[in-house]
Amino acid sequence: MRKQRSDKGQYLLTPRDLSILKWIGHQYAVRLDQLQVLMTRESPEQKKMHGNLIGYSTMMDRVYKLRDAGYLSYARVLAHGPGWCWLTRAGMDATGLDFAARAPSWINLNHIYAINQVRLYANWRYWHAERSIRSSGKEGPIPDAVIWESDEDREQRRSIAIEVELSLKHVVQRERKLRDLTNIFTGGYPRVRMYVPNEAVLRGMERAAAKLVDRDRERIELVLAAAIDPGTPEYD
Repeated sequence: MRKQRSDKGQYLLTPRDLSILKWIGHQYAVRLDQLQVLMTRESPEQKKMHGNLIGYSTMMDRVYKLRDAGYLSYARVLAHGPGWCWLTRAGMDATGLDFAARAPSWINLNHIYAINQVRLYANWRYWHAERSIRSSGKEGPIPDAVIWESDEDREQRRSIAIEVELSLKHVVQRERKLRDLTNIFTGGYPRVRMYVPNEAVLRGMERAAAKLVDRDRERIELVLAAAIDPGTPEYD
């Protein structure tokens, strides 16, 4: 008589699942349209898809399986726009992450979306998420992420602090943060790259950067990236 497997009926995580879950854990959360892009990239069929995304039903089937297995939470958080996913405690444990397992604050969702967009579409090899930077106990300013564009940059410690700004509401705070991020004597970074969604925010951040001393202003790069606009209202 054949012995019954002890894992019968359980959902067994694949390397693809673990890679996706780890990505979500580092980024706090992911919106469904972004998860569709992420799952497409992690799909073994990617090369055969010729730039097309996996189907919505295929993605949701995986989401529901991961949710039902206890690794992932999924909910519609805002009245407008797609739902969001984030890791449960079991999901954090499965990926070896030691972050708090909690739902993201709805106030931060637009910012999380924008940072995710930068990571998805720039697709750098080395990305150190804000969550990891905070958990490392680093002193000084904490950017949205830190990247290295090449192995050589990483070896030479030529890091780039990544920042996202969606509106002009917090220009004064951003001016202060730009000053902190470029001050290498207080934990700043060799270069700072800030992504903005439109010309109005770009002009505002140019004015903020202009108030810095030359040596710091020259290390700041402002990037206009309409794709980071979440398409939902910005909240105070």
